Amino acid sequence: EAVGGSLSPLSGNNPLGVAVEVLPGDAALACELLRDAVLAPAFAARTFAVERDAELAQLQQDEDDVVSAGHRLARKKFFGDHPFALDAHGELEGLRALRPADLRALWKKLAVGGNVVVAVAGDFEEKSLVPALTRWLARLPRGSAPAKPAPHAPARAAAHRVARECQQALVFDAFPGPGALHADDTAATVLHEILSGMSARLFERVREEKGLAYFVGASRVLGVADGMFYLYAGTQPGKEDEVLGEFDAELARLAA
Repeated sequence: EAVGGSLSPLSGNNPLGVAVEVLPGDAALACELLRDAVLAPAFAARTFAVERDAELAQLQQDEDDVVSAGHRLARKKFFGDHPFALDAHGELEGLRALRPADLRALWKKLAVGGNVVVAVAGDFEEKSLVPALTRWLARLPRGSAPAKPAPHAPARAAAHRVARECQQALVFDAFPGPGALHADDTAATVLHEILSGMSARLFERVREEKGLAYFVGASRVLGVADGMFYLYAGTQPGKEDEVLGEFDAELARLAA
């Protein structure tokens, strides 16, 4: 607050981290804050309770939103027992059971020399900042990165229908996708762009030309080695199969 900077967490399917953003003159302060966050987190019970309650409220809000709940359910159906069945926010049951000691145990496993990367971008003095970062990074306990989850073995092709009292139907069409380190990751990124947004031919065809959907697009669940690529749409009850047919037709057109 005093210097107009920000400190924020980040988490995803693979990483966990913290980011600090300040003006160039406050780089030393940013380095100090980052050091304290990584080397000496307090996991205070009161702070933990506030953050957990906020996360529980967000998960409950997501569950009440049929679109958010649909994305989470599609992910569960696709990945089954694999860890990627859950996103970085987890689920209500697990979050309610969580305790500060669980966070400390995970921190001890992750905050080790072989598993921490620090990146700096923007206007900074390399001669002063790099030595400052190196000094506290050298204080990290020795250790290597935890073992990665086993690659996901997709289940056999199947159709899942889940009833829910609402005024629309959600359609998800999911496929095995490449991971961040896979040779096809760049192609998958481009494919995601081609199939997303209001300028996409898929959007034009399904919504504008045929009036089948309120929204339509593509998304990815990205792992290190593999993941999920999927198309989705919100349509009228009874129109699901027609939307899926348009998905198939667009994918066939792109493949050709």
